[in-house]
Amino acid sequence: MGTTSTLLHRFESAEAAAARLEKLDLDAAARPLAAASGADLAAAVRALASAGMSGDAVSVLGQALEKRAAVWWACLAVRQEVAPPPESGEKEELPAPRPYTLAPAEAEALAAAESWVREPDAAKAHAAFAAAEAADMGSPAACAALAAFFAAESIAPVGGTPVPPPDHVAGLMSAGAVQLAAVRHRPDLAPQTLKTFVERGLAIAAGRDTWEN
Repeated sequence: MGTTSTLLHRFESAEAAAARLEKLDLDAAARPLAAASGADLAAAVRALASAGMSGDAVSVLGQALEKRAAVWWACLAVRQEVAPPPESGEKEELPAPRPYTLAPAEAEALAAAESWVREPDAAKAHAAFAAAEAADMGSPAACAALAAFFAAESIAPVGGTPVPPPDHVAGLMSAGAVQLAAVRHRPDLAPQTLKTFVERGLAIAAGRDTWEN
């Protein structure tokens, strides 16, 4: 692959990567561009972002990252759920970024997701699922918590017969959290916010800005 980072999922072949991409709802124009990178989905992410397809880049990056890293990326996006600084030529036209406050249930869902990332065990995964159910399921924080649950080794009750989750779902939920975080407060700035989130996800893939930093 294009990086030696251990925070990227390593697909065995271009066919395996293509099969994963088939599970994503990518724009028709994005599919051939993503497929051109073969097994290197990180390269596909960079190609999509360079082509201005940041939303599709987010979807692919959710699959390119290892599950734990993908959940962490989702958590950081929720934490950064504010309007980005305006471009230099727009300073007088756009308001400055302003912080927001998560609803209590959403804050608990985010905390549960972050707790699983720092200590990814079964009990914390199920706690994340419960927190997601208690929050607004359409919120970025709830999606991050669901990503933590589906990133675990099993979605069966603790102590029961293990039931591995589908491989792509944690990345799907993580990307969903990132995409929702980009549009909820300032949808007009979504393209540049998504671009910022992609850059942050690639930094995580390179071993920067992780839960250990």
